[in-house]
Amino acid sequence: SSPGPGAVTNNPTPLFSGEAEEANGEVTLAIYYGSSATGFPAQTLSTFLFASGGVWELVPAHLADGTYTAQAEQTNPAFETGKSSPVTFTVDTASPKVTLNQPTRLSNDKTPFFSGTASESTPVVVHIYSGSPEVSKATATGTGGSWTSTEAHTALSDGEYTAVATQESSFGNPPGESSTVTFTVDTASPTVTLEQPAPLSKDKTPSFTGSASETTTITVQIYAGATATGLVVSTATASGTGGGWTSGHASPALSSGEYTALATQPSSLGNPAGVSAPVTFTVDTASPTVTLNQPESPSNETTPSFTGSASETTAVTVDIYAGSTAKGAVVSTATATGTGADWTSGDAGPALSGGQYT
Repeated sequence: SSPGPGAVTNNPTPLFSGEAEEANGEVTLAIYYGSSATGFPAQTLSTFLFASGGVWELVPAHLADGTYTAQAEQTNPAFETGKSSPVTFTVDTASPKVTLNQPTRLSNDKTPFFSGTASESTPVVVHIYSGSPEVSKATATGTGGSWTSTEAHTALSDGEYTAVATQESSFGNPPGESSTVTFTVDTASPTVTLEQPAPLSKDKTPSFTGSASETTTITVQIYAGATATGLVVSTATASGTGGGWTSGHASPALSSGEYTALATQPSSLGNPAGVSAPVTFTVDTASPTVTLNQPESPSNETTPSFTGSASETTAVTVDIYAGSTAKGAVVSTATATGTGADWTSGDAGPALSGGQYT
């Protein structure tokens, strides 16, 4: 029942036994700290034998974890002392020591692997939890040192996870357990929005605003026409902030016409790029188109009204000049509400005297 040379036991009070030749003699067992039978014993035990060739047994008091060397001896009446061969053994009642390295905190890896250290050579199991239930695990061969696991056995969906590594004791001690680590799996594209710019403006190099979930660069691609198809005719870029963004001015400048824009953001994790909904807008750098119908001439109307058409809805003003050209001072005016089509002015004022006007 004695621990064999080099044995490791989780029993802190192992039984030692043996045989002694001398009858009516005392057997003494000394248990030393360390790997040799030297120094001051940690414990000294003794028992009395009444018969020669008798078997003796001794049980020490509780031994702390560590390495010890035991040696038995017996002295005969002639004061001659015989000693046994020393036996070195280790008491180990502790759980295996296990560590788990922090994996990448945010990745698109749905079957991650893990690494760490473990003090024994029994298998290491990494348990992966989503909240309280275990959703997957990874395993590694114990080496008594560093280990690297297989990939997670069951693929993980997007979300936050907690992992812990465990190792069973080869001596029957409680299993070892690492500290927990937390990580997130994200296989989704960035979320990108693009706000509607002014539907109609004269800005040939517009800037854009929106939001984006990552910090990579946002690119606004501008297409000619009412859909985001064909060639990109201009672009604008913005620095990603993980929130709201404002782009620089579009380049090259746009000519008058209808355009459609959409914003894109690449994923920092290698997922597909995020794409916003498209927005359509029109650039118009031309002056309004205005016509003025010929009034009745000659006429005795001193406060004439006028008619015509205008392409916008701003007010239409009729300036009246004395003479046959539109030069000099305006002597009277008439105004009309713009409708984006035909218009009719109010009466001119002040009233005109007899004469020619333009």
